[in-house]
Formats: sequence, C-alpha cells, structure tokens
Amino acid sequence: MRNHFRRSGSCNNVGEAAAALAIFAAFGAVMYFKGRLLPKYADDYPYSFIWDGKHHGNLTFGKKDYKRVRNFKDLVKSQISHYKTWDGRTIAESLVQIFLMSDDKKHFDRANTAAMLAQLAICGKLGKGRKYTSILTIPTALTLTAGFWAGAPNIMGSCFWLTGSMNYLWQGLSQTSFLLPYSFNYHDSKYSANPALMGLLGLLAGWSTETGAGAALMLSSLAVARKIIRRETVAPWMISGLAGIVSGLILLLIAPGNRVKFQYESEYSDTLPMEMDEDRLPGYVPADMLYTPEMFKAFFKEGFLPTVLKELPLQIPVALYFIQNKNRYPQTALYLMALEATALAIPSVMMLSPEYPRRATYPSILYVLAAAVRSCDMIRFDEIPIPKKLPYIIAGILGVNLLASLLVDAEITCSIADEVLEIKKHGRDDDVTVPVPHLPPVYSFLALDNSISWDICMGVGLDNTEDPYNMAAAEYYGVKSIFVEDTKSPYAPDSLRSVILGLTHPVRSFIRRIKELIKGTNIV
Repeated sequence: MRNHFRRSGSCNNVGEAAAALAIFAAFGAVMYFKGRLLPKYADDYPYSFIWDGKHHGNLTFGKKDYKRVRNFKDLVKSQISHYKTWDGRTIAESLVQIFLMSDDKKHFDRANTAAMLAQLAICGKLGKGRKYTSILTIPTALTLTAGFWAGAPNIMGSCFWLTGSMNYLWQGLSQTSFLLPYSFNYHDSKYSANPALMGLLGLLAGWSTETGAGAALMLSSLAVARKIIRRETVAPWMISGLAGIVSGLILLLIAPGNRVKFQYESEYSDTLPMEMDEDRLPGYVPADMLYTPEMFKAFFKEGFLPTVLKELPLQIPVALYFIQNKNRYPQTALYLMALEATALAIPSVMMLSPEYPRRATYPSILYVLAAAVRSCDMIRFDEIPIPKKLPYIIAGILGVNLLASLLVDAEITCSIADEVLEIKKHGRDDDVTVPVPHLPPVYSFLALDNSISWDICMGVGLDNTEDPYNMAAAEYYGVKSIFVEDTKSPYAPDSLRSVILGLTHPVRSFIRRIKELIKGTNIV
C-alpha cells in the first residue's frame, strides 16, 4: 500500500489502471444494489403529481386535485405552478418529475449510479487537473470511493433518495462540470473553452440549488479575480461562464414561489415544528425561533458540526501536504486553500438559512474530495510511519458500515413493500391502517447515517391521514386514506428473543430482496 501511495502521482501501468477501474466498477455495482434496495418515500409521492399551486402546493395541507405527471405537457404545467408557488429549483424538480413518471424506480437507479461515478471522476479531475495526472491510480480510486461514502453529509438524503438526489447529487454534477475549465486554466493558462458552452454550463450550475450554486460562483469568481490581480487576460469563455451562473442564480432566487413557500410551511404544513423537538428531523425550528440563539445552537449541533467532523479524515492529507511543503508549490497551495475555503463556506452559510437539512451541505464534500486527491499526489508517504495494519482496519470499518447499511435498507424496504401490498388489497373508498416499520437497532448503530433513517422508516406516510405525504401516497396507490400506526418495535432489547430477531430478520429480508431483484419484482 505504501508503495502505491509513494507513486500515486501518475498512472504507472496498465495493471494499475485496470485495478483502479475495478475499484470504481465495484463501488458502482454496490451503490446500484443499494439504490435498488430503497423504495420511494416522502416527497417522491407528492412530486409524482402535477403541482397544485392553487391549493398551497403538494407538500402542504389542502391539496385537492391529483393527476399524475405522465408526459411533457404535464411536466411543463407542473413546473410553472411550482416556480410560482414553491421555489425556483426548476431544473432539479423537473428531473424529479421526469423519473417519477415511471412507477418503477429502476430507471432512476441506473442513471443515478452513472451520475455518482461521473461525479467522482469530475472530483478527481477537479483536484488533479487536465494534464497533471490520471485519476486511474489505486490511491485516487480508494480516496474518491471510500471518502465519498464515509464523508458525504447525509448521503442517503443527497445521493439515494430520488427527490434528494436530483436536488444535490445531480446538481453537484452540473456545478463541478462548470468549474472544470476554470480549474484546468488555473494550472494551464493556455487552456480554453467554448464561450457559448460555458454560458450554458453556467446557467445550469446557477439554476440548481442555493448552496451549490453559491459555491460554484465563489470558485469561478476567484479564478477570474486571480487573472485580474495578475494582470492577465480574462478569456471570453470565463466571462460568459460567470454571466451564465449569475443569470441562473438570479432565476433561482427571484422565483415568486420563494416568497410564498415559507408562509405555506408556517401556516399550512407541518414542515416547521410548533416547538423545539430534539427527536424531530434536524434542520427545522419553529417560525418564531428563527435567527435566535436557540436556532444557531441547534443548527451548529445538528448541521455544521456533523458535516465538518465527517469530512475530517479527508482533511488529513491536506494537512500533511502543508506540513511537508511549507515553502513549495505556491500555486498548488493557493488552489487547495480555495477548495477548502469553499468547502467550509457551505456549512457556514447554512447556519444563516431559515432551514438547515443536513443534505443541503452536500456540495462541501465535493471540494474536500478534490483537495484530498490533489494532496495525496504531493505527499511523500514514505516519510510517514503508516502502521501496516491501518489500511486493513479502515477497510474493515467501512465494510462493516456498508454491510450494516444494506441490511437496514433491506429490512425497511421489505416492511414498506408489505405495507404497499396490504394497501393495494383495498379499494378507492377504503381507509387503510398499516403498522410503521421499525429499524433494527444493532445494524442501525453500525450503519451510522449511511442507511435508511427514521424519516424514511415512516413508510408510506405518518400517523395522520391528513398529512400531505399520506394523502399523496393514498392517491398514488388508489385508496381513500392511509393511517400509519405506531406499534412497539419487535426489536426492542427487552428480551433475548427480540435481540436475536433484530440480528436475524434483517438478514432474511436481505435475502428476500435479492431474490425479488433477480426476479425483477417491482414492489414499491
């Protein structure tokens, strides 16, 4: 392993390139399998229908008319209403509704796996540059795959959940794609790009998500500012890229729905809690507690701190680079500092947002990964006393975490599938009650936050038939209403039998899910 790190700056031979490709392929296969384990949930049901802006939107109480988005005409109608009455994320939510036109999630899972691998490749090139080195080295492949899995904040909400992935993973792909030419030009001033293409890429990157677009604007502006400070010519494509991203960001922020959404959430929805509740999904506080010390304390504890701590292992190679190269490579040092500043700015800015769902800090991991792979190429690992067993210990920890997450996902998905089968037995005028799924405690502990969490564990709805999620799910499956009944967990550690059941039943669910996937069964 140390020999590999010693020569990680380039792809030395065909064998190493093949090994790196095998690592990426294995990672993609496991991530695809994980995606196939997961059901639709939460916003996926409301977004399956044309946005009902006349009745406060699909995610608030009051929706009356349901019609599935089935074609381009429905999509346009839905997104116009969404832009006017909810928010400006038109590109992201259009992608959401395109993939929700199909009842089967397999098309999304395939495309999402490709997007994830493309994102890793772009992060690698963003760190290494165009001509500098290849990403097909074993250390780079391991850093990107293991670092992404272990370091991404709320990877379930930002990269596997259909609605969340379109808002974060896919938009991160457009943001980093836009930044690549600026990165290449930084290390090779002769590099040029097509101005029209850069304008389009900038528009897509800006008209994406607030935090990600802001981060991309920050880095591209720094690249242009550096040119001006050094009295170098600012190429037309750099200007058109900036114009594009600013235009996209304006379209994102001036959407009329942005002004309406908060009122809807406060008055008609249960998104914002009535009081501080530590058991509630982190990231939301009561409307009367916005911008109070209590809000900042909660956001720091539940948002900022977990994000920074998860990324901390990837900061080790960056720190080692600066320790070993105090007076060398000033251009690389400045580039790393720009990446690190952008990564830290994202969770910092989220502290000032009225809502702080942890998945919104997803773009931070992209720039930390880029900095880490670049630093690994510059570190003299032969000077560092790395314990021989350390790589195996890290691999073992990540392996246990991954396996536990797959077992949890399979258990909850099978429970939700059983719910759906029960619901489908009923008719249009029936009120249906189903039990809430339960997380197996041991595997949930080992999986940390890389598996289905309690907000997905609610299944097809909540314990309120009038909740927008329940109403949308009921319409989706063709019944009058759905009530999810909270029952005692069969895995409660109050007896040896319950403990054993909590260990064995997820394994049976995992085997069941594999058989269903082989047969091509579309459960949810």
